[in-house]
Amino acid sequence: MLLAILDPDLLLYDRDDWLTGQQHVARRMRILVMHQGFILRHGFSIAMSPEMQYLLYDRFPYDPTSKSIPELRDFRQFVFERLPKLMHHVAKTKDSAQITIRPVDSICRRANDSEVVNAFKELVCSGVEAELDASWDPQVATWIPEEDSNFVHALTVNVQGTAEQEIYHVPLVWDEASWARCLESQDFWPDLEKCVEIYFETNPGMRNYAQAREQPIPFAFTENFWRSVERYCDPSMRRVLIKAMTKKVYGILDAHLHDEPLGDLRRFRVTLYWRVHYRQSSDSIVFEEFGPHDIGL
Repeated sequence: MLLAILDPDLLLYDRDDWLTGQQHVARRMRILVMHQGFILRHGFSIAMSPEMQYLLYDRFPYDPTSKSIPELRDFRQFVFERLPKLMHHVAKTKDSAQITIRPVDSICRRANDSEVVNAFKELVCSGVEAELDASWDPQVATWIPEEDSNFVHALTVNVQGTAEQEIYHVPLVWDEASWARCLESQDFWPDLEKCVEIYFETNPGMRNYAQAREQPIPFAFTENFWRSVERYCDPSMRRVLIKAMTKKVYGILDAHLHDEPLGDLRRFRVTLYWRVHYRQSSDSIVFEEFGPHDIGL
């Protein structure tokens, strides 16, 4: 499971800020929409605790004039329609008195609101513990005020237990580039579909290629392909294999692939020595084998 934790500052708003049209409110909303896009595209769930959910509903900026504020209408739709479908409820695991988050005022700008800070600390700690056995580290999705020059890229979560101290470093995401870096740094192998999707997402040169497909051509793998990958593709080769496959399924024409027919199949180059054999129809690709340049010859 992929888990994202939302900064309370993206969820809790002062009613007067909406009514007076404060610029930072509109900016926070735009960033929340950006986070929502990444969360939906990559199958994330949003961590939610009973305490944070109570604060979200209790402090929602209800107002008779809210229908005249487009941003507030969008926020209402997010809170009451979209968020419930994305939420993953995490159980409370620690007393907030045991948890220290640094720098808490850089991530949760309501540092003088003990109710919010305590709920946020428990949520982050519960989210971290929920992901300890997974290959993915939870991210905290936040925003940066334009005047903030001391922004940090990770939170240090210090949990003081009865016997020992636990310290976690939770990365922050605040824009498309930071999301891309976090996605790219994770190891999704052997989920090649996800590896290809992430490689395309995090490489602007590919995304901006004029003839690139919006969606990859559907692709699949034979058992023989997986056997050959297990035999030949050591961890240092995985990235170049993913890069070449991404070009192929997104329709990126690159002479370095040296794509050519091979009997009833076709093949393309991963490196000067390594090749992928595949079979392509009008609407799909089946990857048949990975190996040295002379496989099948």
